[in-house]
Amino acid sequence: MKKLFSCCLLLWLSACVPLLDSINETTQKIPADQQLFLDGVEQFSQQREASTLRLLQDRFPSSPWTSKAAAILSLIDQINGQEQQLAQLQSQLAQQQQQLAKHANHSTDQELEEHIKRCQSDNQRLKEELSVSRRQLEALRELTIELELKEP
Repeated sequence: MKKLFSCCLLLWLSACVPLLDSINETTQKIPADQQLFLDGVEQFSQQREASTLRLLQDRFPSSPWTSKAAAILSLIDQINGQEQQLAQLQSQLAQQQQQLAKHANHSTDQELEEHIKRCQSDNQRLKEELSVSRRQLEALRELTIELELKEP
């Protein structure tokens, strides 16, 4: 009885092997355009480099993955623009703070107070712009992540 059970189990397991092979084959056969897209998203998330997504656009212009890559590239461009704007705002803020410190040593009290008010106003405005830019940058990053997660 044990031998019969062992033979049946062996026969049943051997029948499953071709099924597993066919499942592995279907999961390994990813189309080249889709693979380029996946590689491009991974490359950007690890290295902040988008060359593979651009390569997808060049090699497969009519692929459905190309439009998704274009959307991600657009978001990347927006992120880069926001980062540049953020750097400019931080630089302006530092300049305003330097001017405030410089004028504190060379002006009369009334001129100094007026200048301080202007600088504080400019400083506040720049901080608000910086805050807005940071929120926009974060929103763009979240959109990029959402797009990556929505892709099959």
